[in-house]
Amino acid sequence: MNKQCWTTVCFAMCMVLSLSAVQIVQGGEVVSKPRPLQNDEAWEVVFFDDFDGPLDLTKWSYNYPWGPTHNHRAYMSPENVIVENGLLRLKAENKRHPDAPDTIVHGGETYSLDFTSGVVTTKDKFEFTHGYVEARIRVPSGNGFWPAFWTLNSEGGWPPEIDIMEILTKEPDVLHTNYHYGPSWDNKSSFYQKIRLFDFTEDFNTFAVKWTESDMTWYVNDVMIGSKFFDRKWIAQSKDNYILINLAVGGWGGDPDESTQWPAYYDVDWVRVWQKRKGEVE
Repeated sequence: MNKQCWTTVCFAMCMVLSLSAVQIVQGGEVVSKPRPLQNDEAWEVVFFDDFDGPLDLTKWSYNYPWGPTHNHRAYMSPENVIVENGLLRLKAENKRHPDAPDTIVHGGETYSLDFTSGVVTTKDKFEFTHGYVEARIRVPSGNGFWPAFWTLNSEGGWPPEIDIMEILTKEPDVLHTNYHYGPSWDNKSSFYQKIRLFDFTEDFNTFAVKWTESDMTWYVNDVMIGSKFFDRKWIAQSKDNYILINLAVGGWGGDPDESTQWPAYYDVDWVRVWQKRKGEVE
């Protein structure tokens, strides 16, 4: 083998090694450290759930913190939050929940509550400022669903809001990410990105955001997508955030139709949050 060929082989081997995930042990489980964490020995897992057993109520709560409804047409029920076979499964059903009101009004829009679905949050159980938050997710197929993975400020004001992943299943190959910020709900700005990649309903994918004092960066399967948000002033508006995972029906995602298959499942394999160890620089 000549010197040029050997150099090419060595370069290729280095690239493979550089793309390999670092393995650590967390709670007896082997956890892959994502490639976007530079100086990776400085990062540690501060929140981890692989849904091995019943829903861990020391980490998660049912429903939105404000109640069982939001900006869509599903009434959220604890019975539609299922943990089985190592997955968190949010189940959407084509039926009205017996406790659901006929309609609700949100943001000036009226929604009829004709469906039942599920949501979990870490409000008052795990909240964080800065870090790398990720989940391995498979979204449902068919028209009318709006699965999301996002965070809100525990103080209850809005904005801010970090949308790590939103997919409208009528466009299953399009990822929506967002950071909502500003002085008030009626005077907000949004760093919104809509990116066409591949059909997210076909398999599990890992969605993440890296949130530091200086920027926010979004990732799919450890690869940066879109652009970074650099405004330190408005990044600082987010603090003590909690995680939400919900399966909305209708609303921004559009309504189900005669082609929609029921029930639909939004599956989450695991969720974890990494943070810099104390004393380490972002």
